[in-house]
Amino acid sequence: MLVLLSGCKADFSDPEPPETFGNIKYSAEIKVIHNGAVTFYNAFVTLHNQTGGAQTRTYPVSCPVQIRLYRLGDNVVVYDETRRVCDKSHTAELTINGTSDAMLYSGNRTAGSILGDSLPAATYGARVVVNTEGNKEALIYAGTVTF
Repeated sequence: MLVLLSGCKADFSDPEPPETFGNIKYSAEIKVIHNGAVTFYNAFVTLHNQTGGAQTRTYPVSCPVQIRLYRLGDNVVVYDETRRVCDKSHTAELTINGTSDAMLYSGNRTAGSILGDSLPAATYGARVVVNTEGNKEALIYAGTVTF
């Protein structure tokens, strides 16, 4: 079950504010990483602890961050990693000290692994699903990404 914890607007031209859950502020971006002839796309999520004490989050090790892409203009989902099987039985804990940051990421993806044979190379709106809030999947704005 997917519980959207973010209001989704159709226009990716203006950034959405970071989302806060349980005193943790989430922000995300898709980074383009060039490694020789190969280009990778990786979703990075920053978790900022807004309290003075430590906060702990539990996440599935196989899918802490999942990418979701939207066609610009009409906000139709065209790529969604949450539709794939994700083994949530193996977990890890992330402890974030008071007023500190921690980071989770999706792992490297190539344009071919995202676009496959059905999506054209283009600019897409991006959000990420962060699996750190128990049964809730936090949907976080991540800007746009161009392939």
